[in-house]
Amino acid sequence: MRPQLPTCLCLVLLLITACGTQQSKQVATQPDKPSVAHHLSKGYEYISAGSAKKAAHELEAALAICDLKYAAAEQTIYSARSSTEALAYLMIAAAKDEAAEVDNTDCSDSLYLMGYVSLDFGRVDEAEAYLKRAVNLAPSNAMYLSELGHVYHLRRDWEAALDIFTRAEQAANSFSPDAVKIGELLRAKRGVGYTLIELGELDKAEVKFNECLAFDKNDAGAIRELKYIQSIRSNPEKP
Repeated sequence: MRPQLPTCLCLVLLLITACGTQQSKQVATQPDKPSVAHHLSKGYEYISAGSAKKAAHELEAALAICDLKYAAAEQTIYSARSSTEALAYLMIAAAKDEAAEVDNTDCSDSLYLMGYVSLDFGRVDEAEAYLKRAVNLAPSNAMYLSELGHVYHLRRDWEAALDIFTRAEQAANSFSPDAVKIGELLRAKRGVGYTLIELGELDKAEVKFNECLAFDKNDAGAIRELKYIQSIRSNPEKP
């Protein structure tokens, strides 16, 4: 389970003195402005409800807070879903002789979802920019990497897609939380396999999709692509 920002609702007590009297009354307390976690949660809700426009509004609010937060940071910021991933980032920073700290994934998740929403709006360039920012914060997050790989599929940039999906597969193996590990690993493997088909590497693609079936014999995506590979082999001149 990814770490959450603590919810801090600082209550402000207002004392209003009535004009011309010695009496005072206490008004309703007021919470702080909504947090990144609040806007992110609302963004998820709106996406689930099919309202991309409302989701984008919430996510923009989340990212405005994140931009202010990170602008004031004096160290390199990473975001991680587990202590193992966090330690890996701190070791990378130490090897570069950089000061670094690890945050939770509220801000990087907001970037990821903005990338997802941007694709829903057909804004591929915008989606790529958001997803690259998410990957910069969490270089070993398989979910972010695979979504960026999807952008490269849309661009038909097969070499870039192969690189990103390969990274996603490695990241899923090493760092994805147990609850989502298989799903993220399968998506990455399918991304690699699909790309290999487009590069004409049918044998390698077949191996990758069979790896998917070793994890889940009912993986519909892998089964579909294996059938497609067989159709290509049966009709080699078919475009």
